[in-house]
Amino acid sequence: MLAWGWGERVAGATSAEAPLARTAAERSDASVRAELGYTAGEMLEGLRYTAMSGDTDVRVRSRLDWPENALVAGATLSLTLPAFRIGLGFLTNLTGEPGKIEDSDWVGSRALNVPDTKFSYTASDVHKRRILRLQLSVALPLVPEHGLELQFGYRHHYYYGRAVGLDGWQLDENGNRLSVHLGSDFVGGTVTTQQAMPYIGLGWVPIAQRFTLRTAGRLQGLYHHSVDDHSYRNKVGTASGGGLGLGLVITPSVALSPSVRLGIAFGADFAWLLGGTLRQRFYADDPGTPGTEGPDTSIPDSNAEHRSYHLSSVSFVEFAP
Repeated sequence: MLAWGWGERVAGATSAEAPLARTAAERSDASVRAELGYTAGEMLEGLRYTAMSGDTDVRVRSRLDWPENALVAGATLSLTLPAFRIGLGFLTNLTGEPGKIEDSDWVGSRALNVPDTKFSYTASDVHKRRILRLQLSVALPLVPEHGLELQFGYRHHYYYGRAVGLDGWQLDENGNRLSVHLGSDFVGGTVTTQQAMPYIGLGWVPIAQRFTLRTAGRLQGLYHHSVDDHSYRNKVGTASGGGLGLGLVITPSVALSPSVRLGIAFGADFAWLLGGTLRQRFYADDPGTPGTEGPDTSIPDSNAEHRSYHLSSVSFVEFAP
């Protein structure tokens, strides 16, 4: 699914016919891929906030790192029409590989000449992870005789994870580290992330031989929305904003028969938020912070941060009946 540019030009086709030719089965207008692979990656969610008291500033920074390593499976349906090629596919996780969510916090002050100092670090196991990736892709020929085409479409990423257990440390008022440990019966919270990514790029789709190598790259827009529920503190944070991303896929494949092709798509994806806002609120009293009164406690908005990367290798069998 993440290979984009489904279909290849067929040896012997004319320039006009080339971009409309299919994969291994030249006589078919449609093909179906069954996909199985592995994705590795990380999603960073964070905030920056500066509080002022007269001329004195206090800078606070927080960051959550969620792992995205998983065995994935999916399918892609592609259809060749007279003027373009269109594809629709999905990938979802079959497993959630063991991983840790890491929560780090810093504080500093420029006015007081205090550098940003990490005062808290904890790590929790990630349970009940859910990953879903959808893609709609359209390809138009640009330079048919050389296999160059314009590719554009829409991608949607969904992620859910739950933080269980807790190990780490915090600094006390004297700067001493105090160890923190909570067992597997402790549920720290959950994160739900949605990313909408329209994209445009170029693909190189060479004339199909027994062995074929294809490449594609893209620039994508990003609308990011995440909900981080710190259930142990009865606090929820909602971050949203816009950004950019880049992607690259290299896809070698081999024809096993006139109607079956076997291949693997190697992909790399990067996305980052250029501007966003994090809004937080308590929905009940925070048991760990004296003085909070649930929804009546005000929390200032802060600047949201997001960065993510994904590396994937997805093998496929393509059938063109």
